[in-house]
Amino acid sequence: MDYKRSKYVKNRDIITQGEVKKKVLLLDNLTDEDKENLEKVKELLLPIIKKYQFIKSIDDLFKIIEVQGINIPIDIFVKELTILEAIVKYLKEEKNFSLTNIANLLKRDERNIWHAYNSTKKKYPDHLKFEISKILVPVSIFENKKLSVFEILVSYLKSNLSLKFSEIASLLNRDARTIWTVWSRARRKNEK
Repeated sequence: MDYKRSKYVKNRDIITQGEVKKKVLLLDNLTDEDKENLEKVKELLLPIIKKYQFIKSIDDLFKIIEVQGINIPIDIFVKELTILEAIVKYLKEEKNFSLTNIANLLKRDERNIWHAYNSTKKKYPDHLKFEISKILVPVSIFENKKLSVFEILVSYLKSNLSLKFSEIASLLNRDARTIWTVWSRARRKNEK
């Protein structure tokens, strides 16, 4: 097996026998009432799974539900990367999302996400350094296709958190004039 193939195989999520045994033991320990409730939940979710064909299984549905609560720490934004690149790098490397899932999550074209991640590997090969952040940005705000990711982030920090332009600039490692320009552009787009 060549290097590229072995690297791909190592990064893939492969269910081990131990994980299968844990799941079987978990199911065996359920009471009859719990098993009935689990079946009822499956019956309730099946129409949703059929309606939205991109959801292939109940596990995918639960992953989508889990995504709704994902927050991005404000500390991940570095000068070397664009805002989109930093978000994609964080979701890919820290949260282990596939590029397809990231594209769906951010409501962006998958090719743009792939390009953003590919350029991060060249520009910033190290892992992002972040601590427990005081400010967490919900991923769900990036669903607005009308605005760029940068515009959405600046608008969120300015409108929802009432931060000053200088504070936003400091948090995102950008110039305050750039932040004002991006905010102004986002405001004009929203007025249309």
